[in-house]
Amino acid sequence: ASVYVNSGKDKKVQFPDENYAREIMQLFTIGLVMLHPNGTEIRQQEDNKPLLTYTNEHIEEYAKVWTGFTRQMERGNMERHNYFNRIDPMTIDPTKRDMFPKMGLLQQYIGDGYPLCVDLPDKHFLKAGAKYRLVNSNGQPELQVDSDQWIKSDAIQRMRADPSGQLYDSLCQYSTTAGKCEYPTIVELSQDLACRGNECLVDTVRTIQIATGVFYEYIRPPCVEHAFYAGAKKIVPYDYNTGPNGLESGSGFVMCANPKLEAANSACCSSTKCSTCGIDDAYDAFATDQMFWGERMKYSTAEDRCAADGLCPLPHMGTFCGDVFQYLQGTITQGCTPIWYNANVEKDRQTHFWTTDSCQIKAKVDLQDGKVGIVHSTNQDDSLVAAHVQESTKTHFIVDWNSASPDDIAGAVSSSSSCVDSSDGRKICGVTVTEEAVFSHETPPISAGDVLSKLSIGAYHPSVTSPTGTSVTSSIINGVRVYHINNMYSIDSVFEVTDQNGVTHLRKNVKSTVLVDGTSLSFRNPVHMVSLVNPEPRDLHYETDAAIDHYFYHPNTAPFLAIRFSQRFGISNPSPEYVENIAAAFRTGSYTSQDTFTTFGSGKYGDMSALVAAVLLEPEARNTSLDTQASHGSLGEPLIRLIKLMRSLEFQAAPHHPITGALVSLQSSIGQMAHEAPSVFSYFLPEFSPSGTRVSQAGRVSPESQLLTSPNVMNLMNIMYSLTRFGLDTCYYGLASWSFGAVDTNCLGMYNWGNMSYAPSPGLTSDDIVDELASVMTAGRLSDENRAIAKAVYDNADSSIVNRLVLTQQVIASSSEFHAMGSSNIKSGESRPSPSPISSPSPPVSGASYKAVVYVMLAGGYDSWNLLVPHTCHNPGTSVDTQYQNERGILALTEAEKTNIINIVNTKETQTYGTEGAEPCSQYAIHPNITILRNLFDEGDLSFFANVGVVNEPVTKSDYNALTQTKLFAHNTMQAEAKRVDPYEDAPDTGVLGRALDILANTNMPGTYSKYSVNSLSIDTPALALRGVPFKAPSTKIVSRYGPTPFNPAVSKDGTDAWDIRAAIQSINNATSTESNMYGELWSSSLLNSIHESEELKEFLDNVSLITGEVGTDWWESMVGMVLKLIHTREDRGVNRDVFFVELPGWDHHSDTKANFEKMLTDLNGVLTKFVSELQEMLIWDQVTLVSVSDFGRTLNPNTGEGCDHAWGGHYWAMGGSVDGGQIHGQYPSDITAEGELNIGRGRGRIIPTLSWESIWNGVVEWLGVEGTEKLDQCMPNRHKTGTRLFTKSDIFKPEAPTLAPLPTLAPTTAPETPQPPPSIAPMISPVQSPTYTPTFSPTFAPPTPLPTSLPTTPSPSSMPVTSPPTLAPIVATTLPTTAPTEPPIPSPPTSSPTPPTSVSLTNVALGKNTAQSSTPLAPMGSSNLAVDGNTDGLWWGGSVTHGSGHDWWTVDLGDMYSIHTIKIYNRLDCCKERLNSINLVIFDSVYNVLKVQAVYSVSADIVEWTFDVPITGRHVQIQNGSILSMAEVEVYGVLDGPPPPPPPPPTLTNLALGKNTA
Repeated sequence: ASVYVNSGKDKKVQFPDENYAREIMQLFTIGLVMLHPNGTEIRQQEDNKPLLTYTNEHIEEYAKVWTGFTRQMERGNMERHNYFNRIDPMTIDPTKRDMFPKMGLLQQYIGDGYPLCVDLPDKHFLKAGAKYRLVNSNGQPELQVDSDQWIKSDAIQRMRADPSGQLYDSLCQYSTTAGKCEYPTIVELSQDLACRGNECLVDTVRTIQIATGVFYEYIRPPCVEHAFYAGAKKIVPYDYNTGPNGLESGSGFVMCANPKLEAANSACCSSTKCSTCGIDDAYDAFATDQMFWGERMKYSTAEDRCAADGLCPLPHMGTFCGDVFQYLQGTITQGCTPIWYNANVEKDRQTHFWTTDSCQIKAKVDLQDGKVGIVHSTNQDDSLVAAHVQESTKTHFIVDWNSASPDDIAGAVSSSSSCVDSSDGRKICGVTVTEEAVFSHETPPISAGDVLSKLSIGAYHPSVTSPTGTSVTSSIINGVRVYHINNMYSIDSVFEVTDQNGVTHLRKNVKSTVLVDGTSLSFRNPVHMVSLVNPEPRDLHYETDAAIDHYFYHPNTAPFLAIRFSQRFGISNPSPEYVENIAAAFRTGSYTSQDTFTTFGSGKYGDMSALVAAVLLEPEARNTSLDTQASHGSLGEPLIRLIKLMRSLEFQAAPHHPITGALVSLQSSIGQMAHEAPSVFSYFLPEFSPSGTRVSQAGRVSPESQLLTSPNVMNLMNIMYSLTRFGLDTCYYGLASWSFGAVDTNCLGMYNWGNMSYAPSPGLTSDDIVDELASVMTAGRLSDENRAIAKAVYDNADSSIVNRLVLTQQVIASSSEFHAMGSSNIKSGESRPSPSPISSPSPPVSGASYKAVVYVMLAGGYDSWNLLVPHTCHNPGTSVDTQYQNERGILALTEAEKTNIINIVNTKETQTYGTEGAEPCSQYAIHPNITILRNLFDEGDLSFFANVGVVNEPVTKSDYNALTQTKLFAHNTMQAEAKRVDPYEDAPDTGVLGRALDILANTNMPGTYSKYSVNSLSIDTPALALRGVPFKAPSTKIVSRYGPTPFNPAVSKDGTDAWDIRAAIQSINNATSTESNMYGELWSSSLLNSIHESEELKEFLDNVSLITGEVGTDWWESMVGMVLKLIHTREDRGVNRDVFFVELPGWDHHSDTKANFEKMLTDLNGVLTKFVSELQEMLIWDQVTLVSVSDFGRTLNPNTGEGCDHAWGGHYWAMGGSVDGGQIHGQYPSDITAEGELNIGRGRGRIIPTLSWESIWNGVVEWLGVEGTEKLDQCMPNRHKTGTRLFTKSDIFKPEAPTLAPLPTLAPTTAPETPQPPPSIAPMISPVQSPTYTPTFSPTFAPPTPLPTSLPTTPSPSSMPVTSPPTLAPIVATTLPTTAPTEPPIPSPPTSSPTPPTSVSLTNVALGKNTAQSSTPLAPMGSSNLAVDGNTDGLWWGGSVTHGSGHDWWTVDLGDMYSIHTIKIYNRLDCCKERLNSINLVIFDSVYNVLKVQAVYSVSADIVEWTFDVPITGRHVQIQNGSILSMAEVEVYGVLDGPPPPPPPPPTLTNLALGKNTA
């Protein structure tokens, strides 16, 4: 961790790196939100928001603990010498640690519960429990600081143990056998010892010498000091003097100290006058009578030492007799030698000396936040006082004010005559400290909790600390043991209690309160563990331990760990009961199994053996009946699955390569490798839920599925298949491949490092072999149906026995039972539909030109304050450019680095520079390492957005925590919200661009298909920003930055085999029922989708090359290069709207930010330059917009690692040929100082955003095609609540050239296939209760087949008059009696009686006519003509039911124009009736003009019937459905209409431009 420095030449506070303080809580101990013992969230009653475990204020406080850590010097016996000792524990530098009180979690100071140092027993170094450790032979302590110069001094005086004393015996531990001392490394005294010799004269020891070269260091027990106390005495450093030279070369400073503490040495005055020097009434300096160099003692001991002459009122080195420097220079009488100099006291002894002068401890109050600093008022020149306690101190800490708001505090201290102004605008106030007993005979404690909540000061056992001559008695009151001195309640009474974690506490019956003089204000007296006078490494270690205890004993830790451990041991969604039992084992330190009654654990809180035993032995982990539950278990981690394959098939390393390894990067290829986690967040997020799956629909999580991307799945399968056939080799994507994605088809075995040695026992049948493989590979979970598939492979494969075995292993290795923890694999009896294609079989016919948005996530929180830097500013007061230099400090760009200057002209947001509300600067500097941004800005193709971030609603400095739904400052939560742009989850589990594509995919042109054909593609990783509502638009495809890897199940060295197992892989992963395990279903669908996607992508990309040359292999270059290649395939894919997601990681710079940022921007500059030049060469630069996003901005102020930490608002940009560039949208903050209205991090520079993410995306999605208030609200549900400006398309983009309305175009005969929702998915929209129905999605108007071969001569639909369609009578939904199995019905909308039949004789005019449907995945079964064959029995196996893929349409061509009165749909009856929902009925005329569109819900109805009050005259009838369209029959009742009217004659056209005005 970085250091914390509170002094310096400019007296400026430097802040610690906050990273570790945040991550140790969020990721490893307590998490983000408070939990019940069973792991469920605790929510606030007033708004039902989750109760947060910590705030950023806690982070700032704990960050002060994680500072000063340094590696020890390397030792000579280390094998590797690189100047880094990574073996020994780190040391802590006391000069680099904040010494002041630190308020932690649950309103507890770090150190609460520890005893006071003033209560240490007399001669505590001789008491039972005192600890000593053997140190090096030069006697220097390791956990305390003595001068290194002492090692070289012959005059050094050490403390020696008396050889006849008990302490000597305890440390020597003489061995009669060896005849010498054994000198153990650690000695802890088992009983109180009697002092001997000098031991009786000292208050404490530091190191103690036992023999020549043998020293022990005394490790004083942990204790705390009160920040404020009465009776302080002034102490001065060893080189203090009041002569003309002041504090010449002095390394110490004047301070106050608590006289009850061992804080300073004695300074005795001599009675000899200096008259011989010519000066009367002066003491010639002072003398000291120390027992050892570096001795510290209490004030009373110092007085005893100086009993003869007394303590000096102000020790000096010759104030009147001449100081040491005059003496050394020979300018004073030699006979007047200062006694100090002759006293064998070396200059580097580093101790202070007690004086008789009193001093005061005052409080320096910050009027804005109520924090307090400590001021030592010594009546000396403030420059002689230690910087951290000077009146000018800038170090403040949180105090626990008694019922006072910041406004109350500011008002009271401002009006108090006891408070004076400081130079920095704060108030310095006198204080009074009171101590009082909390409990008494009249008000005893009522419980252990009562004691722990009201008493914060710990205690030593009264038997150790009670004064001589007093008696200690004990009693038990309300379950609390009370120790009394002389049988009376007092502040010295001690209470012994055991908390809910089984930890015993001793608490002192005292409450110490600090009263602010002249006011009614008071606060609890804070404690601190590090001395302000003598900070020692020992106490820093104690403070670190105490901070860890805050996490360790936090009530969240047990359930948090229980959830995480259960997830890692195979249960992604543990039940509350399971979590509670694991947590209880952790808290009690004990777990007893329910079957063998074996007990695990020590019985102490936090025993991990008890926790692990509970994780593994609880019934939820072991009960095999739970494996049949759909939601039980988890998806396996890819590395564990790979190792499982090697273990189950008995991998044997080759003799020449006994250590198993892999040359291919498993982290890059399958997403996981030991010790290569991509970030501190590990390989996947514990809260991850895969969109559009049964897992997410059930509200469950599946962390491992974050790695279940198409590239990872293909690579894992290829590696496993290569292993089973070729062993650990290079052959066909083998583990020994030198480069990622390499395909070695030679398979010569040159790099074979081992093989699978499994072989079935002789004489086994194929059934036996499959059963044995099922046991070793799936723990017996392989279903009977899947065993049959595997057996068929073994029996029927036309191959050798060895190859048949390998084929069978490969088929089982593809099964869901191998990859998921859960045994229920219940097939639905149907083939899995083909996944949605990347290409669109039917390109859009709207004439809409291609557009793409590239979402670039600069992951980690990039330092945008150094990207867009104020240069020439005109705001009132201190200009922003000056503020920038002051606040950024060492991070700021120098004037020489501000070369990329951009000029801001009057734009939509900037009128007059420097006026209120206007842009404060006329010039900004862009970081010099990213010239592409400046060039594009100047060319008008890039604009900035100033001070952007997550904004849920308008907030201020005082209410932002309470009003913000998003959990601020954490990577995962703020990055997720930047992708979602939906803080209140109005559209759960979706992202802003995913919702935009949902809208575009269902935006239609009259009489045609959808106006837009859309794709969303993410490079390498799942993209929340691209997620939409399942099945509304094609799902996001994840593409490897290296390109697609095709599936390769070959089992022969030439890459071929006589028996293809793809059909078996398809069968073993066929569609499952809703009762099947959701993680197994997740694997099966992902595998088959991945095979399809990789092959389709490879076909598209194989022949694509970039015009400007190929990109390099660098991570970022490869990612952006893949986006460019995919854009090249846009026409082949048949799309006119693309959205891409690219995540460029590595921007979380908590140290060396400026240098790291420069390097990152250099790389980004190259990548963006390539991106722009390629699109320009493709002539589509104006059709692509790139938007930059990051988790959050960073702190303005640096930490002492020359880094910056998590903040809020930041600056971003949009670039593209259509962007109306050269602007800064929004306003750069005009006051970024600590006092600014937007600065919430007092001293850190965290700026509240003034633009939201909605501000940017509002205009971007509008440019993409999302138009109208209703659709924009659907895309950004919270956009009107943020209180920020919403930029429109016209604000951000250049005006688009007007386009002519397209001519009517006939759509092709087939429509794009869309994904089939799994059987478990609920209807996309719940039934409504009104007789009027609203379409759930816009009709796609797929016309019938065959189609005319020429365009009709009728006018464009857009030019035809609009007439009101005839009204539709209520629908009749009839349920027929049947014995076929049905699923529970969902309530249908209310119906009324059908319209009475008319006298017209109607016939079914659809019978036997031509039909078409969007897809026929199960052909020849399920074809479209089965709906007009006259068979209405509705039984699938009867061969008369249609079947699509999902989101289907079906059309019948009646052959002529008919007057249509009634339409009936007969549903499938043997199952799945609920699929018939979200129906759109569309009737076309002969030339595909839409005559009628009607939407209806009919759920679980056997017959759906439409009857029209006024008949519709039409030819084509189309049925659209939101799910799989399964119909037994469609009947259309009508009568033949007359011949259609001839088309109207074309209008007479004239040249309207002739003779008109021109320019």
